[in-house]
Amino acid sequence: LAVALIGVASGASAAGDYQTTFTVGGRLIDMYRKLGDLHSLGTAIMIEGGIAIALGKYTIAQELLEESMALARAAGDKYRIALTLNYMGDLARIERQIVQAYSTYEESLSIMRELGAAHEIPATLHNLAYVCLYQGDLEQAHALFYESLEAQRAMGNQAGVLEGLLGFAALASTNGLAAESARLYAAAVANGRGGDSASLWALEKLEYEHYIGLARAKLSDTEFEAEQAKGRTLSMEQAIAYALNLPLGLPKPSQKGIKAPQELTER
Repeated sequence: LAVALIGVASGASAAGDYQTTFTVGGRLIDMYRKLGDLHSLGTAIMIEGGIAIALGKYTIAQELLEESMALARAAGDKYRIALTLNYMGDLARIERQIVQAYSTYEESLSIMRELGAAHEIPATLHNLAYVCLYQGDLEQAHALFYESLEAQRAMGNQAGVLEGLLGFAALASTNGLAAESARLYAAAVANGRGGDSASLWALEKLEYEHYIGLARAKLSDTEFEAEQAKGRTLSMEQAIAYALNLPLGLPKPSQKGIKAPQELTER
């Protein structure tokens, strides 16, 4: 029954029906409590916390993620600790608690690097890049978006690459490149699942609406629609090339990875 419920929850989540996902997740949590399966319970609670964020249930999300963290720490499970920290960073970010979001993502990223969690690192880099945008550190945001995008490309993760394009579009918008941002947003959405912004994950959609709004405010309706039309004609590879060659006026990031901000010197 638990496996069947996981299938139902996964299908609902893929369809963007987060309320059904949340309801089914609650049944799973109750079941794992009765079974005494602490590992599965911790994972289910962590995922439920992420869905609560998508539904705007921030107080419930905080409670769920704190319980998930307690279970992960009790088990000494660094992987789950890192994933839970990433969700906690999402919660702080959506509530615009910038300092907390930054430190939480940084802690998650540090553990993931220690574990060599190659599949999870790019998403946290991407999340951290948005926090740098809020702080006005465009150079660091650029480096993080770049590292994340290149890692997703190397893994062939199309969903991750599309999120990377959205990140570069946000970077362009923040950097005053309204036309380029509008074009790149259209390219990313057109190449994404469903072909419209409704298919975006809740937090990614929030960022999309904010930054495309900034770009649109600087363009006339005609200019905006023209750039969007150009963007929709770009293939995935063309969109990637366009993103990587934006005239941002920033140093080209190193492909060897970036240094964490405020990192200790060698001495």
